[in-house]
Amino acid sequence: MRYIRLSAVLLLLACGDGGTTPTSPPTPPTPPAPVATSITLSATTLSFDSLSQVQQLTATVKDQNGATMSGASVSWSSSDGAVVTVSSTGQITSVLNGSATVTATSGSVNATAAVTVSATYLVVTVTGDGDPLPDVAVWLTDPNATDTKKVTDSSGTVLFQNLQAGEHAVTLQEVPSALTLTVTSPGTIQISLNQAHDLLFTGVFAPAEVTGTAKSWGTPVEGALVRIEGKDTVEVTVDSAGVFQVDSIRRGDYTLTISNHTGVKFKETTLSQTLESGANTAEFVGKPDPEPTWASVSSSCGVTTMGEAYCWGWNGYGGVGDGTTTTRLTPALVIGGHTWASVPDGHRHKCGVTTAGEGLCWGRGRSGELGGGVLNDAEYGTWISVSAGFGYHSCGLTTAGVAYCWGDNWDGELGNGTTSNSHSPVLVSGGYTWASVVPGGVVRNGETCGVTIADEIYCWGAGIAEPTLISGGHTWVSVGVGLGYRCGVTAFGEAYCWGWMTDAQLGDGTTPVLVSGGHTWTTLSSGPYHSCGVTTAGKAYCWGKNWYGGLGDGTTTNRSVPTLVSGGYTWASVSVGEVHSCGMTTGKEAYCWGRNESGGLGDGTTTDSSVPVKVGGNW
Repeated sequence: MRYIRLSAVLLLLACGDGGTTPTSPPTPPTPPAPVATSITLSATTLSFDSLSQVQQLTATVKDQNGATMSGASVSWSSSDGAVVTVSSTGQITSVLNGSATVTATSGSVNATAAVTVSATYLVVTVTGDGDPLPDVAVWLTDPNATDTKKVTDSSGTVLFQNLQAGEHAVTLQEVPSALTLTVTSPGTIQISLNQAHDLLFTGVFAPAEVTGTAKSWGTPVEGALVRIEGKDTVEVTVDSAGVFQVDSIRRGDYTLTISNHTGVKFKETTLSQTLESGANTAEFVGKPDPEPTWASVSSSCGVTTMGEAYCWGWNGYGGVGDGTTTTRLTPALVIGGHTWASVPDGHRHKCGVTTAGEGLCWGRGRSGELGGGVLNDAEYGTWISVSAGFGYHSCGLTTAGVAYCWGDNWDGELGNGTTSNSHSPVLVSGGYTWASVVPGGVVRNGETCGVTIADEIYCWGAGIAEPTLISGGHTWVSVGVGLGYRCGVTAFGEAYCWGWMTDAQLGDGTTPVLVSGGHTWTTLSSGPYHSCGVTTAGKAYCWGKNWYGGLGDGTTTNRSVPTLVSGGYTWASVSVGEVHSCGMTTGKEAYCWGRNESGGLGDGTTTDSSVPVKVGGNW
């Protein structure tokens, strides 16, 4: 019995402690992480026999157990990037002759390859005033008289490779004409195999000259300081003519900055220009600050409350009146020191009246439209208006109500019963006393109309050489003359038109017909192809041909009925040009719209506009 009990106890001890979890076997130790201990390159030496040649190196990385570490990070470097460069993937590119070491690194180990570049090449460099000259043709003639042509790049260099030994000739072509080479072309050079060679052509450019202007609406900004800064630095002062001058400066890129001025606001006070050898121009465009207040505005000129006259636009015959024939994109002062009362519409020539009653004309004068220098002879009296039409004739009215015309008379537009041109004023026949006279039409289609103090309209020209009464029995206060049509405003504010110009007029050609819309008009102006008017509510409307947006309604659609001018301005007057229009607001600001190819809008641009833009610019 004792034996059995002992056996049971021994069995229990062998099987456990009566419910305690058996002990797990120990976890085996984690093996050490692989560490790069060696790098082997696909080559330990590389050689190149030309530039820009490419070869590939690869690196094999092994760990402490001798196992290859695929995906191991490897960085590459070159001991001399001027000889060879190496990419992040081990791609080697030859740059220049010489020796360098390429190193591959992974962790704390590395391997190297010795690289040698032994190319036979020639680098030709062309400079002028020390600057690289691109786009110069370089001819290389080898010992066998074989020519190779290349063009210099942006750094002024060209590379010739794989050359044979011997004397080579290098010739430059298409060198800038203003460059004087100090190293003679062609040049010769002895080429040796596996060697680098350089040939430098240097030259000096003829100096640059700068003639610039600084004006505020044509008025010289005398005393302003212009600093010209680039390769050279120079400061010059604007003279009494608004001109600054630099006689000699090295060509290149410069900034021109204007300072030391008052009463003027410039569109740009700093200009960036490349000055070339020889003559260069620069222009600082300014406007008065504050801007002058307009007293009246026509289609290309205006008179300020101070009696100054400014004109703008095409200036081929000097019609701007600034003493030049340079097209003006902003108003330019009419020279002469006169105090002006009015400068009405005109195209190739202009006319106006001073506050002293003098009549003056300028611009084209081949047909006598300038009055032959006798406008102010005593026999004509004192002028209250002198106007230039869109053709080649002009007309004026004296304080006595006498009308005179002069210039081209092809269609009888002078109204003296003949078709003979006149370089001096001729009396309009009929013995009428005039309240206003308006020349119109275009070249070889001249017409003129006027309103008498009896409130009647008479017209002449277009084949009729004497004033002819316009029927209808209306009481007229003003008249406008277009190309083959006319429009007028009555004492009741009604507008009538008559003639044959499609879209620009109403009526059957001879009888005035009421302009539609029910507006009450205060002023009206007619040009060759369209008309505009201002109502008693200060609204401006235009109708007729809408080329280039001359009607100002935001479109280029022709209109046979008056269409509101865009912008929401309150207008005092509107004046029609050939294919553009201008107007003055009740706030005495000037705006223009329509064709702007030659600066007819006066806003400082040549961009057409179908809506009003401010004369003088908005900067």
